[in-house]
Amino acid sequence: MVTEASDNISLALLPPRTKVARLLRSWITEGRFGPGELLPSERVLARELGVARETVRAVVDQLTTEGMVGPAREKARRVVRGPAPVASDGALLAHTVAIVTDTYMDDEHPWWRSSGYDTFIDTEAAALIGRAGLNALTVHPDRLRAGGPQYIAQHRPFGVLLTYNVADTVPGRQILVSCRQHGIPVVAYGDAPALDEFDRVTSDHADGAAQLADWLIARGHRRIARFMSDIDETAAPQTWVRRRREGYERAMAAAGLEALPGIRTMPFPLEIEESVDHDPAAYAHLTRAYAGYLLEHLNAPEPVTAFLAINDRVAYRLNGALRLLGKTPGRDVMVVGYDGSWRDNSERQWEPVPPAATVDKQNREIARELVQLLLDRSAGKAPSAPQQRTCPPKLVEIDAAGA
Repeated sequence: MVTEASDNISLALLPPRTKVARLLRSWITEGRFGPGELLPSERVLARELGVARETVRAVVDQLTTEGMVGPAREKARRVVRGPAPVASDGALLAHTVAIVTDTYMDDEHPWWRSSGYDTFIDTEAAALIGRAGLNALTVHPDRLRAGGPQYIAQHRPFGVLLTYNVADTVPGRQILVSCRQHGIPVVAYGDAPALDEFDRVTSDHADGAAQLADWLIARGHRRIARFMSDIDETAAPQTWVRRRREGYERAMAAAGLEALPGIRTMPFPLEIEESVDHDPAAYAHLTRAYAGYLLEHLNAPEPVTAFLAINDRVAYRLNGALRLLGKTPGRDVMVVGYDGSWRDNSERQWEPVPPAATVDKQNREIARELVQLLLDRSAGKAPSAPQQRTCPPKLVEIDAAGA
């Protein structure tokens, strides 16, 4: 029963009393023990759950206080009364993990549901939290600007998870510091230097970019450029941008090749970007603009023969731009992407050739490590020093048919 309830995030990692309390509550709520039935004896429960009888006794006393069970005629037994009444905010938050994120998924942008996007980490973490017998509460950081850290400290949730775009922001750092000061387990997803003093999970962006560059070099490419879209890596870049540049430069240096500056476009109007999913004219506008940025690099005395796109969406657009310039994607010029989202990108309906390769950041594993590290910290099983767990990326080759 314990294994089924945990489903890969083991309840055994929780303190015994917490584990037993959650299991008994769920069994009563789900009807395994219905109202009026006798709860199994302490001895039977202790044997089934693999804990001491004293632990079971303490939990049963707690459930009696909550009203889920009551005294029975038989000495030292309890009768089930039913699920406990709705808890107060404090009691509810004690069994809740707050996921602080500034993104959401909707039907207008269904490609966000792809496992390649960071939004997947939010939903997967929430599912894993539920399987561990906890509640998951999604919170937008803007809702925490006025007194949010103090509210968290006052009501003491079971733990807090901060997603990538939030962890290295002013509200994010305030939450991290407040949780640390008040002994609330908190884990961040990100690799910014400011997170070094906190528990965190990272993706190795440098290794991912190096894998892509090595893959292209092994196929004979010597002039490889990074296509950044509208990201300006010279103006206080996000850490992942710098890490990818470092990985690319490392691979090029190891092969004795010149590392080229990243190619950056001007930002496109928001209405164009948001229309690409359903409007072929918007897609055509972007590919024509991209083609203009590619011309000088393709017509140079030493032309670029391969591009590292910042993500899979941009890789599709680059292939469309190459086609406009009379190049055959994958034959004349190679384009690789990033994020492992190529199957779900809406650009696929306009451009038949996917990126030749991509990097899967392993977002499912990132979510698993975030929740696992939080449970480890809560159970006192993590070392006292801040922990960093890194999920290695995986290079994925894609054939021209998109298989």
